[in-house]
Amino acid sequence: MHHKSKLIMFILISIEIFLCRLLSAGASKVYAICSHGIFSGPAISRINNSPFEAVVVTNTIPQEENMKNSNKIQVLLIKKKKMF
Repeated sequence: MHHKSKLIMFILISIEIFLCRLLSAGASKVYAICSHGIFSGPAISRINNSPFEAVVVTNTIPQEENMKNSNKIQVLLIKKKKMF
């Protein structure tokens, strides 16, 4: 895996174990994707301090506040906002 970027897709993000294994195997960049980003407790702080290049979530749950607190949170628009 030397000098390879890896895309990790899983429903619940378990940062520490997964990340350490990928980086020790030689991944140069690690991305995470989750469908519903529920970031509770110290999740944003952990993401900010992690080697994740980005954490991509859908907009099924509002992410504006999380995006203000982390430049690693990126939102994939799949749900239209209500107009009325």
